[in-house]
Amino acid sequence: VREDICDLPESFTPPSPPLSTPTRKASIPKTPLHNSEGGEDGNVDYCHKCGKSGELICCDKCPRAYHSHCMSTDAAASLSDENYWECPGCKTDGSIQPDDQNITGEQSLDKICVNLIHYNYCRHYTEKLHVLSKIHEMILRLIDFDFGETFQDPVDTEACTDYLSVVKTPMDYSTLCANLINGKYFRRMKSTMLKMEEEQQQETNATTLSSFPKENNEDGEKKNKISNEEAMQKSEKALDDAIYYVLRDLELVWHNCFTYNEEGSAIYQMAQVQRRKCQKIRISCIDAFLPEDVKKRIDDYAAYGKNSTGTAIIIVNI
Repeated sequence: VREDICDLPESFTPPSPPLSTPTRKASIPKTPLHNSEGGEDGNVDYCHKCGKSGELICCDKCPRAYHSHCMSTDAAASLSDENYWECPGCKTDGSIQPDDQNITGEQSLDKICVNLIHYNYCRHYTEKLHVLSKIHEMILRLIDFDFGETFQDPVDTEACTDYLSVVKTPMDYSTLCANLINGKYFRRMKSTMLKMEEEQQQETNATTLSSFPKENNEDGEKKNKISNEEAMQKSEKALDDAIYYVLRDLELVWHNCFTYNEEGSAIYQMAQVQRRKCQKIRISCIDAFLPEDVKKRIDDYAAYGKNSTGTAIIIVNI
């Protein structure tokens, strides 16, 4: 785990390496998958349970594969003579699990608060701070979930020499976490708030220097109340924008994978597994606290990020 890039909590334990060292088709390919000619079957060549290679039973829905002796009796019995088989992992992925519901944000709260403490006067500050903390904690959970290490660090562009000609805005989990911790997503917010404060100061100075008849005092007070209300609305909008950009960049991680890799390939399906996990956590712990505008913008981004063939296209970054 690269702590200089992703400030992970002390309790975080990276996934254990496989017991053997099989060649993983999910690793960054030497030959770009988007130029391949159907040479991949879409599954990894190591057992999801023990990490060893050998004779494997491949899932038809996800990239996981298993030794028959590594599966439970019920899972092995479900094989029968069916032409389509979903592995135990997919059956678990199909419903919300207890660990999808316990994202509280408490582990990340102190880290996120550092860059937002000066904006604690913003409307709904505490609620939105917790949302950002939950998102950070969710990303750490994704790293620790199946295939999360595949998207943890930047793509090796020396191995994939054409990657940057296909993907215009690279993104990965570690970079996303770092940007969230070091305040990148709040810089635009800071610019917005400074501009708003300048406008307020100009209005205050203009009011002080002007001479108003006594009968206009009430109008001046109303104007100040309206100005304060507008300031609160703008500050809340700035916080909502920060939340949107974090979730948008999370979508970008998978969009880039879908763009560069062949549909149906192992790494393509890994991104799908990760995205499904994220959606379950969001539904369980985050979406109820998102403004409708933010949810709509994320949904629109996800929809716009795919063309008619289901391949993601790149959208300009911040």
